[in-house]
Amino acid sequence: MMEFYNERHCKARKQHTCECCKKTIKPGEEYCYQAGKWEGDFFTRCYCLTCDNLVYEYCSEVDNEFDYSEIYDYAREKVCYGCQQYIDDDCDEDILLCPKVREHFTPKKDGADNA
Repeated sequence: MMEFYNERHCKARKQHTCECCKKTIKPGEEYCYQAGKWEGDFFTRCYCLTCDNLVYEYCSEVDNEFDYSEIYDYAREKVCYGCQQYIDDDCDEDILLCPKVREHFTPKKDGADNA
């Protein structure tokens, strides 16, 4: 159970690693910082904006709880099942680093929804 939670979008002053895709967040890039306490354990994590959008979209469809394998499956379901490389079993991309997946979940500059 979540005891408390805080989230904010910041510009990186130092290098961070996205908790979800493991991509490097470079100084000057915007990212999502989260901190909280879950079942007695404190946590902090950083997400690149693409993964933040992916996790937000996923949690909006389920009960706000997840593990990363569910996130990968969700991204695969939303993007990969229609991709010819995936159909041909010719996809060796890490699912969250795949350009098609990143394009699908990257927030639009004008704030428009990606749906």
